[in-house]
Amino acid sequence: MCFDRDADNEAISGSIGIRNSTLARRVTAAAQHFVESAVFAASSNREVAGLMADVGGEMVRVPLPCFTIRVDSRPNEVVHTRGRLGLREVVHRARLDEAARYDLVGVVKGFNQHLGIDDCQLSWQQLGRIDERGQWVSLGID
Repeated sequence: MCFDRDADNEAISGSIGIRNSTLARRVTAAAQHFVESAVFAASSNREVAGLMADVGGEMVRVPLPCFTIRVDSRPNEVVHTRGRLGLREVVHRARLDEAARYDLVGVVKGFNQHLGIDDCQLSWQQLGRIDERGQWVSLGID
């Protein structure tokens, strides 16, 4: 497969309006991992495309599970991908952190509203991936 990593990095950083910020650094690192999972690391497209699941009688797409949480403390009753989460959740966590930094309120999640924000709860040091040997590897995002 022919893939231009430089063009990928430029597209990702170009789509983030705020430069040289914690938000931009976190979102860029997460997006780059997501793209690499889609192109290189995924054993199947399920890792990136997500699966359908019955949540309270409604069929919904399970969050794109290309990230892992080392010690998952999110509530069992809310989180349906134990220890795994997707790009949307990681980006929303970055948005919430940025809003809290400036004492802003009213950040709208915009996806899976029925789950609230419990599925976006993580510590940046907990965020990682599973390598080809099945070992957890930190993404090194702080």
